[in-house]
Amino acid sequence: MFASFLRTVAGVPAWLKSSVGRGVLLVVITPLALLLPTTLVAVLASLSPPAAPSATVNVAIGDFFFNPQTLTITVNDSVVWTNNGPANHTTTSNILVWDSLTMTVGAQFTHTFATEGVFPYFCDFHPQMVATITVLAGATSTPTPTPSSTNTPTLTSTSTPTATATALPPQSFLYLPLLQR
Repeated sequence: MFASFLRTVAGVPAWLKSSVGRGVLLVVITPLALLLPTTLVAVLASLSPPAAPSATVNVAIGDFFFNPQTLTITVNDSVVWTNNGPANHTTTSNILVWDSLTMTVGAQFTHTFATEGVFPYFCDFHPQMVATITVLAGATSTPTPTPSSTNTPTLTSTSTPTATATALPPQSFLYLPLLQR
């Protein structure tokens, strides 16, 4: 297939038959072949680690109380309130971040906390029912050292390209198609 490709480009097969042409081709292709894996590794290493999975925390609503009354979570965690009491209730943020509206017996309401802070809330029907959620910044992971390779090829260029004739082994993928003509 490589030989048929070369035949389609005018003048290239004759140029590649010369030892100078093959040498120049090797000088150009070899560093590129060596750089591809190291470039891929560098790109993959620069990607951010995935975010920590968020948690879901349950709060029970009973006869005029929230359980737990104080709760500490992290950013992107969700809170699910479930009305287990015999009366209708709400979970309403003091600073209008969320409002469940009326929750009948057995109803649930979920809110995901996207920012850190302290969020007091109450029941709209029973203002004496109060609770607080404290949202902390997400957990930070300790960086894990990764080994670095010391065999990183470096591509250098010279102002005047020089070619040295080098005999290639017969099994070389570049040399074999040219000999089979």
